[in-house]
Amino acid sequence: MKRTTLQFIVVGLLLSLMGTSGCRTKPMFLETQIDYIDVGINTSADVMKLFPEKGMLRSDTGISVQDKKIFSREITIVTFDKANSIVQRVDYFRRHTDVIYERFHLRLETLIPAELLNKPYENDFHRYLAILRYCHQALIEDSRPFLHDQPTSGQAALARTALSIGILKIQENPRQADDLVLPAGFKYDHPTLDNCSLQLRKESKNNYTVTIRSRALIDIFAPW
Repeated sequence: MKRTTLQFIVVGLLLSLMGTSGCRTKPMFLETQIDYIDVGINTSADVMKLFPEKGMLRSDTGISVQDKKIFSREITIVTFDKANSIVQRVDYFRRHTDVIYERFHLRLETLIPAELLNKPYENDFHRYLAILRYCHQALIEDSRPFLHDQPTSGQAALARTALSIGILKIQENPRQADDLVLPAGFKYDHPTLDNCSLQLRKESKNNYTVTIRSRALIDIFAPW
């Protein structure tokens, strides 16, 4: 009885905290900064002005920037064209805990090769799959220069599993493929991230953004 009472007290305290701090929707630092990046237009010089040197890693093809708070960690990878330094892709990852939920957010904006977009696909379903598979491969390539950095490689690996399972679920449910381009996205379950939403948005002729948002309930009584 005492244990049950204590559990109710803890839940009450957590819910009260959610009312004051857990429901904030203010964008975080890196999430705000990447809104200033125009993929396919900005150069590496433009991007370097947006982020502080602290928390930044560099490679021959891009940068990885981290911003860590008590309950969250953001990581952004920006990939440049070697020939002209123009931004080819922006990968954004965030893990955030807000009292009773753990949330994950992937936002990947990329240029898609014209030869991939211009193939004679049977329908939109196959076109969507091709774009998502390209983005999955891009996550592998973008994180490769930063494999020595656990936060970057770890978040990128989580994003890849989230996207790969999303692709699999869409293949299993082709009639729901059009949900991908709707604001709410395509809904599916992930073994660790739980409830996920996958969205594909066309930004311009050959510029697309893939977004995944997830929410997993934290079992606060597991240690008891």
